[in-house]
Amino acid sequence: MPSDSIEPFADNWAYLRAELGWLDRVLSVAIARQRQETKVVDRIARSRGDRVTSHWWKGLVTLEGETSYDSPAENSRRRLSPTKGSYQQQLEAKIQVSQQRGISLGLPLLCDRLKLSVPEKNLVLMALAPEISRRYARLYNYLQETEHPDATGLPTVDLMLRLLCRTDAEWRSLRSALTSDSTLIQYHLLELRSSQTAPLLSRLVKLPDPLVNYLLADRPASDTLETLLHPVSSPTSPLPNPNSPHPTPPNPQ
Repeated sequence: MPSDSIEPFADNWAYLRAELGWLDRVLSVAIARQRQETKVVDRIARSRGDRVTSHWWKGLVTLEGETSYDSPAENSRRRLSPTKGSYQQQLEAKIQVSQQRGISLGLPLLCDRLKLSVPEKNLVLMALAPEISRRYARLYNYLQETEHPDATGLPTVDLMLRLLCRTDAEWRSLRSALTSDSTLIQYHLLELRSSQTAPLLSRLVKLPDPLVNYLLADRPASDTLETLLHPVSSPTSPLPNPNSPHPTPPNPQ
């Protein structure tokens, strides 16, 4: 598609609305599926205990002629969209044209600066959404069935992986983007809340306030972005190499 036929984003907020439109579609599919599962559970469950344990047995019992799975690959099979590739290509084309015309887009600048992948960008987007509208907080709570004791409306790692991953390989890859040695965590772009003893999947994901302010600015500046990027520093005194010769102690005076 020729670049002169592509309309640029008017500004950073026009870009964000496009990204949030994509997220809305992902959430609507997930909510519709969860509501359907809830109806089936309510019809089959014979006691309160059945409902409490439904997350376990509904993965083993055939419901409505279709088995429900906990596997990311199986869960996401129904979420595949034949137009995903074309949508992403169109989005990238609009981003490039916007940047060529001097229109500053915060999240694409961040992705270009740190070479973030599309799934990593979507992690940031999911964490940003509740900072834009509390509607996303309510939707996240619904999809998480408000099982998290804090119920803050922040997404958990588990919810992010369930919504963004289509295969087991994608699930493993994106999970690694949320570990301590990943770019997102090393640069303090994502904060994982809750106890360090809690499983990674149950931790809440939040953006630091300065990053939120940058991403929501009318004209995000690259200079501002640079002030936010502070990777975790390495120890000032590295551990000695056991194979290196020991230094000669100074002669006593």
